Amino acid sequence: MKVLVRATPQYKKASEKIVAIIKKAGHKVDATTAESPNKDEYSTENKEIIARYDLLFIEASQHTAQLGFEIGFALDKNIPVIVVYHDETGENPLFPLMSVKPDSKLIIRGYKEAEFGGVVKKAVQEIENYFDNRFTMILSPQISEFLNWVSNKMRTTRSDYVRSLIESALKKNTEYKKYLKGSTKN
Repeated sequence: MKVLVRATPQYKKASEKIVAIIKKAGHKVDATTAESPNKDEYSTENKEIIARYDLLFIEASQHTAQLGFEIGFALDKNIPVIVVYHDETGENPLFPLMSVKPDSKLIIRGYKEAEFGGVVKKAVQEIENYFDNRFTMILSPQISEFLNWVSNKMRTTRSDYVRSLIESALKKNTEYKKYLKGSTKN
């Protein structure tokens, strides 16, 4: 899994610890600080960076609009997000509306200094359980060309386009819905 770790400059040491823990778990990790002097600059550049990763991990003890934007973008692109923040009270004062959607690939955890490593490890394990299966498909040149054209025209990725077609078929397929109902009774 390719992981991007983001934090504000004030929490660079926490970010470095996160990187070490995730690398130890066998994942490829890159880390950057979230600082943008001009609010409009991060919207395009950071989208392209985030889209290259399988997971966005944010240390949000000092939350910013930029980090919130990046979380929203990642979730919109179906990229799982882990958000941790330093909180000695044990409460979750950050992102209360985002945590309402339980089926999203968003994990938010507060941590105390003494339990930091355990919180990071557990969050990564949780997101690994959410992580989508991948498979490889051989495409004819015509299909490949079509997917390239569609992705440029719709401003999406080839895989997002194919995924949307499959999700649409799932919603319409009554046989599959019956199958799911039958398998939950067993």
